[in-house]
Amino acid sequence: MLRATVRNRIEYCILIVVIREVEWLFSQEHLPQPSWHGIPRKNIDWYPVIEPELCIGCGICVLGCGRQVFKFDYENNVPIVADALNCLVGCTTCENTCPQHAISFPPMSYLHKIIKKRGVIQHSRTELMSNMQKYTGKKQLKT
Repeated sequence: MLRATVRNRIEYCILIVVIREVEWLFSQEHLPQPSWHGIPRKNIDWYPVIEPELCIGCGICVLGCGRQVFKFDYENNVPIVADALNCLVGCTTCENTCPQHAISFPPMSYLHKIIKKRGVIQHSRTELMSNMQKYTGKKQLKT
């Protein structure tokens, strides 16, 4: 009887450890978090905002976004911002191609302040110099 109780407690403890391990794996806390020039992406408020009264549901933004920021709500015939943090910081393609001007972003001055305040220029130069083989190219001269 005592052995069965001890075995049950051991099995219970093992089960708890396994559950916590599985929870940790699915939490993605251990995965590298996306960043933009060394700044955690979640700290940069750069994503599209859709003005519902202007949007006609054409879907150009959904189809034109290469980062799958948008999904389409077929029931209400409107695009939705489904993955805001997947939006490339500085990109405004969807805003520029929206025929109704229904999409907006923060002003570029917001990004320029981040660039100056957070040392993005130095980070960018360091990245370039560390990866010369990847980024080397020659300027094409006009003839």
